[in-house]
Amino acid sequence: MPTVSVIIPLIQQVQKVMAYNEDDGQTVRSIKEAVLKDIEKRYTSEELWHFLEECTVLDPRFKTKLAPETLGETYQRLSVLLSSGGVRVKVKGGQETTPVLQQETPQLPHLPLLSDIDQPSASSDNPDLEVDTDTDSTEKKVGLAAIFDDVVVVKAEKGSKSIYERVDKEISKYKMVQPIKIEMDPLEHCFYYPLLANLVKARLCIPATSVPSERVFSTAGDIVTAQRSCLASDLVDMLLFCKKNCHKCD
Repeated sequence: MPTVSVIIPLIQQVQKVMAYNEDDGQTVRSIKEAVLKDIEKRYTSEELWHFLEECTVLDPRFKTKLAPETLGETYQRLSVLLSSGGVRVKVKGGQETTPVLQQETPQLPHLPLLSDIDQPSASSDNPDLEVDTDTDSTEKKVGLAAIFDDVVVVKAEKGSKSIYERVDKEISKYKMVQPIKIEMDPLEHCFYYPLLANLVKARLCIPATSVPSERVFSTAGDIVTAQRSCLASDLVDMLLFCKKNCHKCD
């Protein structure tokens, strides 16, 4: 089912197909003019259009469909949105407002890598690294202490990056990746970008049209007739589910 991320690319495609041609007859010109005028009446709200632009950019299939200047502005809005904890920042009078940073959830310290482990002799030169090489202790060690009793490394954790730096790095990484194929699932690629993934999962689930939901209501009307008005709601739900999904089992 198409979602909101396909609306702008679809409009662009329709406008491209409906562009005037010298070989068009009067009837064809009239049809194209009517279609283009009808499109112009839709999505006239600036806030709604910005929302659609953001959804288009968040979809890795269509993220390059916007104009370069529009693409930069859209990424800037996404950066502000993510840096503010996912809360949309209203801009009044043309003045940009600095988002209030929400308190970050404390993270667990990172375990030291092998490349971070220096030789014991270097411990005196590096005050942040403590190396314990005491293996002559008479105390009997059990469990993990018996396995890792040769050297114990305790490394002071460096200051973690701010939310602004992480957002900027993640968006830069996302912009460098080439768009995926149309038939691929965009949700399968969002997990490479933890911050963007929250927006992707929240927005790419919005259907682009109300037709599917209207079809469900029509199907429900075919099931719950005057002769079957006493059907339980749970049974109606199961019948609707079977009607809409049984063909996928074939």
